[in-house]
Amino acid sequence: KLESSYPSTHVLLVSFVYLSVYSFIDFNNKYEKIKKYFYFIVLVCILIISICRVYSGMHWFTDVIGSVLLSLFLNFCYQKIINIYDVKKI
Repeated sequence: KLESSYPSTHVLLVSFVYLSVYSFIDFNNKYEKIKKYFYFIVLVCILIISICRVYSGMHWFTDVIGSVLLSLFLNFCYQKIINIYDVKKI
């Protein structure tokens, strides 16, 4: 039986950390081919973890979707704060 625990902290943490790391590497890396491979790896890892959490019965599908949406929002806020800090630094 599936237990409801909203949101899935595993998916939330992995999504936020992977997307944040990707944005940092994307900002400092000038090689387009490496960026594309890394972005693909990030998306596949998030997808695998999301599917595994649902398949194992730890979360509902909506828990995982909510976690991904929340991590996207947190990553958006993170990017805005980093951009503000970079502008003030110059």
